[in-house]
This record gives sequence, C-alpha cells and structure tokens, in this order.
Amino acid sequence: MVLNIVMVGFFGAVTNLLDPNALRKAVADSVPPAMQKLNLQAFDKGFEYGAALVQTLAENGDVGDPVSMEAES
Repeated sequence: MVLNIVMVGFFGAVTNLLDPNALRKAVADSVPPAMQKLNLQAFDKGFEYGAALVQTLAENGDVGDPVSMEAES
C-alpha cells in the first residue's frame, strides 16, 4: 500500500491540483494510526521526487502546458 501513497505524493507535486497539506491529511486519515508515520514518509518522498522532476523539467524548458481540468473544445 505504501507504493500507492508514494504515487499520491508524486501526483500532488506534478499536477499541483490539490493543496499538499490537504493530501497529507487525507493520507493520515486513511491509514491505521500505526501506519501513519510510514505512509506520511512515503507521501513526502513521492512529493519531493515529483517537485524535483517539475523543477528539472522547468530548468530544461521541457514543461508543456499545465494540466487542465477543462474540456477541450
């Protein structure tokens, strides 16, 4: 299950659609108390990796249009 939480962090960083603190709270609320620390660490690692990837792509000029939730016409 931890791998899923890594991807939640990664998705949050790459898309910037949701507040990172709201995502962290959702992760903490969705796992048993004994697993919160591990899952929050997994979230943080995924978020850090995603943020670093976005930064690297921006520095290289490889960032396309931001993710849009609007329907294309």
